[in-house]
Amino acid sequence: MQSRFCADQIAAFTRWQIRLDWCILRRLVARLAPSRKLVGPYSGALQDYVRQPGQMELRRAGELGRGALLGGLGLPEWSAIHHESVGLCLSLQSLTAKEIAHTMTAASTFFAESMAPFEANRREFRRSNTALRYQNGKLEDQVTRVSRVVFDEAMQLVAAAGLALDRANGKLAAGQGGNLDAVQNLLDRIGEQLAACSGDLRPRILEDLGLKAAIQSLSRRFHAVAEIDIMADVAEGLLQPEAGMVLYRAVQEALTNVSRHAQARHVTIRLCGEGGGVQCSVRDDGIGFDSSQLFHGTAERGSGLISIWESLRLIGGTLAIHSRPGGGTEVAIAIGGNPPEQDGTVNI
Repeated sequence: MQSRFCADQIAAFTRWQIRLDWCILRRLVARLAPSRKLVGPYSGALQDYVRQPGQMELRRAGELGRGALLGGLGLPEWSAIHHESVGLCLSLQSLTAKEIAHTMTAASTFFAESMAPFEANRREFRRSNTALRYQNGKLEDQVTRVSRVVFDEAMQLVAAAGLALDRANGKLAAGQGGNLDAVQNLLDRIGEQLAACSGDLRPRILEDLGLKAAIQSLSRRFHAVAEIDIMADVAEGLLQPEAGMVLYRAVQEALTNVSRHAQARHVTIRLCGEGGGVQCSVRDDGIGFDSSQLFHGTAERGSGLISIWESLRLIGGTLAIHSRPGGGTEVAIAIGGNPPEQDGTVNI
């Protein structure tokens, strides 16, 4: 009699706790309006499996999970749907402790089966990510080789042609070298364009003089092209060469976006050691935008930032966007340490 009373008390307390958790979870799921339509089908399939466990019911769990994945639901939303469905199952009737234990065990099995599509998608994502990193490494090696060919070979040929023209011009009588002067001017322009192309591919100044000189040179080039006032406050000796290249590319992408979209007059670049790591920000005074809509719309929109985020992630870095309409934009990069939190932030 005593043991029966204790079991009933435990069952009653368990039901009360489950109902409390269910109320909390219902409030959570209520915020996830797009996923509400899946609560009914999932709850019904779960109840069928609890009453009569079988392979057909488990296949139904996998189908529901696959549909949720294709519908764009993530694990938090799917977990909330599962927990609300479990609450519904337990609230339909008064259950003994043994029945509650059976329901919870069956629900765990059903949920695990519904998670199979999510797990398969995660594995596929990891394989794709590994392949992309490999291809990115090969591409970076090819860029390095092309940059060296342009800078070390093509530039030398242009310089040699210029010297040959000087010698030929020296042998001509005064006033007869007008055409050669025009050719020399063309060679000078070709040399300048080759140098700019080589710098865009892989900046030699970064390898020779370091990150500070490279970002300052980048700032001067963007100022000349986009007519934007750029102030670069960059500390020296903070990063290894590989991380320095990633950060340089991130700043380059941020400045490209400023020149294309921001309609800004001033840009400030700051790079310093902070919080046990390295913090970099590129802030403009342009028109800004709603950062929550950054990756909505076309697939190309934000693709450059996603590429930078992936490169930063591989070296332990993070990327965040702070912006609002009319309030300018800041691209915040952190490598190591704790990135600062700000309002209006989209963490990529």
